[in-house]
Amino acid sequence: MPDRSDDAAWDKVWTDDPYRIPSLRAQRARSKVAAFIAVGLKIDAQDRVLDLACGSGQTLIEALTKTSHRGRLVACDISTAAIRLARGNFKRARLDAAVFCADAAQLPLRDESFDIVLASMVLQHVDDEARVLSEIDRVLARNGRVFVIAPCRHSITTGLQTLRKSAAKTSLPADRQSYSAPQLVALMESRFAVKSWRIWHSGPDRRILGAIDRALARILPLWGRYIVLRCEKSR
Repeated sequence: MPDRSDDAAWDKVWTDDPYRIPSLRAQRARSKVAAFIAVGLKIDAQDRVLDLACGSGQTLIEALTKTSHRGRLVACDISTAAIRLARGNFKRARLDAAVFCADAAQLPLRDESFDIVLASMVLQHVDDEARVLSEIDRVLARNGRVFVIAPCRHSITTGLQTLRKSAAKTSLPADRQSYSAPQLVALMESRFAVKSWRIWHSGPDRRILGAIDRALARILPLWGRYIVLRCEKSR
């Protein structure tokens, strides 16, 4: 989730950019949820779940498709346009979720109020990673889990995305930082216990670039589009 100076930029993304197209968002969300599952995502019936920087809500929808969840669901984003999309998507999916605008660095939520936090494509956009991680830690219950996915800098797809953003060929705000796998693991270990992590590749929406990244990963084991982690509250 970006800081407040990016509100207008993200509203434009969720209003005008192809990024907002439901079929595209659902497809990309399925790929990211598959990555979360690969590192151990399992949502129990009574788990309290926060989708941080929820965008259109598709990640939470996809994460809950195979559960009989009856616990508390909360989704927040800094963009009012994203929140409108999420509310509509949750209604169509028959999910009873509380949805509201909030900054990831200043969450209006009680301490230790969630069992699971999903942070999909969040950290690369924030100004102060330590502050955001502190907020996640604060709202996470004892033995709670946080699932993070972020772009890996060692990827053809990531490199091209960065060039497009730099050349203003997309309305997506530029990433504030990028990560190698060891760097992101170390960042998460500064606040949480990292239990599992792995490299993940692009989904079917980027078949050619994904295939190139997969080929390079045979030679370079830390090469790939995303880094995905499962972490637990360390105290």
